[in-house]
Amino acid sequence: MMISVLFPPGCYGTFLSKCIYEFSELTTFSVSSFEFTQTGSSHNFRHNATARKKIQSMHLETYQLNTNTVVVLPCCAHELDYFNNQFAKQELRNLVSYISNQFLVEEISTKLSTHWNYFDGLSIQTPPWILREWCSFWLNDCLTTSYCRTKYTAVPNCCILNTSELFDSFVITIHRILDSLELTCCLSDDLIEKIGVDFAKYQQFHNSQLNCNQWIDAVLHSRRDMSIDLKTIFDEAYIQQQLRMLGWEIKCNELNSFPCSSLIMKNLIYKT
Repeated sequence: MMISVLFPPGCYGTFLSKCIYEFSELTTFSVSSFEFTQTGSSHNFRHNATARKKIQSMHLETYQLNTNTVVVLPCCAHELDYFNNQFAKQELRNLVSYISNQFLVEEISTKLSTHWNYFDGLSIQTPPWILREWCSFWLNDCLTTSYCRTKYTAVPNCCILNTSELFDSFVITIHRILDSLELTCCLSDDLIEKIGVDFAKYQQFHNSQLNCNQWIDAVLHSRRDMSIDLKTIFDEAYIQQQLRMLGWEIKCNELNSFPCSSLIMKNLIYKT
C-alpha cells in the first residue's frame, strides 16, 4: 500500500508522514522520540529510502491520484505561519534566491528601477526596506493562491484534517488518521502526546499571523506600547500590507530596521 500525504507548502506534511510511518506497523524499529531541527523541520525524513516506498509527502503540483490519501488543510488564520515555515525550512531564509525563483531577472530589474529607483539589481546588498515593501505588494496574492482550501478539499481522500488539529488534538487526530488507513497504532498515547508537545514547542512560526494582527491592532488603537518578536521579513511585509489594506502607509523610505514597538510604528504611519 502506498500512502500519500497531500498538503500546502509549510503545513507540516512531512512531519505528519513521519508520524504515520513511525507510529504504525509500516516501520520495523521502535520509536521513543522525534528529533526536530532548530526551525522545527522534519525534512530529514525525506531521506528515508525505505519509507519512501510506503508513504509520500507532496503538494498539488506533484500529486497523483491515490485512494490512500491524507489531505492536510490550511487554516486562514495561520497562512503567514505556513509561509514562514516554507521560507525558513525549505528556502533556508535565502530571500534573494527565493525572489529569484519567483521572477525573471529582467522583471526583477525593471521592478526595482521603476518603483524604487534602484539600479543595482537584486542581491544581499539590496536595501531591506525595498525588499520588504516589494514583498508587501505580492504577499497577499501568494497567501491566497498557496492556501486555497477548495483545491485540496476537492481531492478524493480517506482522511482530511486541519493543521490546527496537530496542535489542539494530536493524539485523537493520529488515531483517526491511522484508522482511516487501516493501520495499527504501535505507540502508547502518552508517547504520542509527548511527541505532539515536542512538535508544537519547536514550531517557532506558529501564530505568526495572530501575533502580527494583535500588534497591528495595538498600533492603530492602543496608547500602550506593545512589542513584537518579528521572525522573518515576511512578518514585516505582512504588517505593511495589512496596514495598507486598512488605509495606512508606513514612512518606509530608508526604514531598514523595522520597529518592534507599536508606539514607534504609530508615529511612522499616515492615513492615505
